[in-house]
Amino acid sequence: ELRYFSLGDITFTNTEGDVVGQYKPNEFAIGSAYSRKLSDLFSLAISGRYIYSNLTGGQYAGSIATKAGQAIAADVSGFYTKPISIAKKDMDFSLGLNISNIGSKIAYSETSTRDFIPINLRFGSAISSDLDDYNKLSLALDINKLLVPTPPRYNSDGDIIVHSLIDALLGAAAYGDLGTFFPSSDENLKGISSFSMLSIVLEKLSHDNYTINNIDITYVGQEPKLLQYREAIIKNLSKAMEIDPHRISCKATTTDKLGFEGNLEGISCHCVVLIDEAN
Repeated sequence: ELRYFSLGDITFTNTEGDVVGQYKPNEFAIGSAYSRKLSDLFSLAISGRYIYSNLTGGQYAGSIATKAGQAIAADVSGFYTKPISIAKKDMDFSLGLNISNIGSKIAYSETSTRDFIPINLRFGSAISSDLDDYNKLSLALDINKLLVPTPPRYNSDGDIIVHSLIDALLGAAAYGDLGTFFPSSDENLKGISSFSMLSIVLEKLSHDNYTINNIDITYVGQEPKLLQYREAIIKNLSKAMEIDPHRISCKATTTDKLGFEGNLEGISCHCVVLIDEAN
């Protein structure tokens, strides 16, 4: 078997929206299958394939060079059918089972975590009855179950790093915490962006003659990985805060699968800032 899939022409851009390349992301798989009827009622099939997935064409994701992902996968299927009689009506009863994409993990860079390919379990049954020489009535039930861990869904606007930074700045200047400075009861703050909140805090610090010397950010989480976004985060914070990017440290760590971060139930971020008050 040979399968090929293309996404067509895709324009790649960086975090600033600048065009960095043009490519046609594509994937293909090549393999073979074998099936055998083991009895009058039961048959079995197996298949295997090599998967090649080139989604980036070697473009960089942040500072990380990407590559084509490669994996090996197999499918196992079984089918059972038997004639039965219900209310003196001849029918065909069948059961089917398929486990697909049993195989290795895949990665698109040398540094990223290897991800599971979507191993899937499918189970189904059906009852069919001939109404006449030309028509048949069938009732079928199918059950599908993904057999790999699903990526976590974060109930966050993705601004955990900026929120942590704001909290650290407020604490360093003894302004109170984020909830005190930006109360949730204030309707004017509903839907406000994290960078708008940061701008308000920076304006307050400037008014009180504070300057920011250093920022140290630590992201904690198993997923998503921060490495490919680190330079973009530093660049965006440096631009928003009008400080030298060398004064900003942004690093990441995991908990080795311990706690809520390790269990993919959430992420956290810690931030320490050093500010100075002018005389």
